[in-house]
Amino acid sequence: MCALLRRQESSRPEFSYAGFSKGDFGRTHGKALELLLGEVRQSKNHTLGHCEAVAVFSYAIALNHFSGPFKRAKAEKAFLAGLGHDVGKHYLPEHSQRVVEGTASPLGKAEIEEIKRQHTVLGSRHLERRFQTSLGSVSRLGRIIADAAHYHHEFIDGSGYEGLSGDEIPVYAKIVSVADQFAAKIEERPYDHESSVSTAIVELLKDDRLDQRLVKALEHAVKERKFMRFAHAHSRESEK
Repeated sequence: MCALLRRQESSRPEFSYAGFSKGDFGRTHGKALELLLGEVRQSKNHTLGHCEAVAVFSYAIALNHFSGPFKRAKAEKAFLAGLGHDVGKHYLPEHSQRVVEGTASPLGKAEIEEIKRQHTVLGSRHLERRFQTSLGSVSRLGRIIADAAHYHHEFIDGSGYEGLSGDEIPVYAKIVSVADQFAAKIEERPYDHESSVSTAIVELLKDDRLDQRLVKALEHAVKERKFMRFAHAHSRESEK
């Protein structure tokens, strides 16, 4: 498992990533972080490590994409959206979880895609419940996180699970989608960490299903070496 999330023996869960700590988050985002940590820690090691990676890469993308005085707060929202994007996998039936992990007996492509689609719907519904306000509505931050869980498999050409395209897809879902693709690609090639990251970026730049403004924001983060120590560490973790 990645060393991104840590629990001290005698206290509440501690959190650190890429040089930041929980104290760097504002009060509202800090509470959401604690809630999401409780969710992702129920996941199996691979899903947990993947969610950690997607959270960090989402933060890096948002920090390079947004501008203005609130870009740090927006990057925090992207981090939280990335951390919660695969929560729904935990709520799939056991056999469906094994299908997603590739450890169950083979099924037809359509059946596998339907099972994968289910995790986005289940995750969104669960997060909506967890982020309900006292008035029974979903908080604004909760809506961002739940929508990212629901729509992170949408593509701008409309080829995703729900058929959303272009600006119909929430921006944080687009950010998580790019981060998710990047994390998956470096997980596939753990044997050469440096070229794994570079090759993944090149492939994403050629993928016209993704919002290329966000891919370029990720590329910028890579060129600046921001968060790349974690990218290489995550790649090494995938070898295990």
